[in-house]
Amino acid sequence: DEFDVFMDAVSRNKALETLIETGKRNSNRQYIFITPQDISSITPCPMVKIHNLRPPSRLNGQQTLEEAMA
Repeated sequence: DEFDVFMDAVSRNKALETLIETGKRNSNRQYIFITPQDISSITPCPMVKIHNLRPPSRLNGQQTLEEAMA
């Protein structure tokens, strides 16, 4: 679920750091976080892997919301 929907940037970063530290302490488990938010403050390490996806390709002239509202 989107735990960070109503958080400001500082709270969001602190929450993400807390989730990652908790995951590191529980190394016998696997955690997967999926977010459209900026995670540039997170440093990858052997226990933290970051996979970035490319933006979706737009077919048949499909627009983003920003393009449609302009």
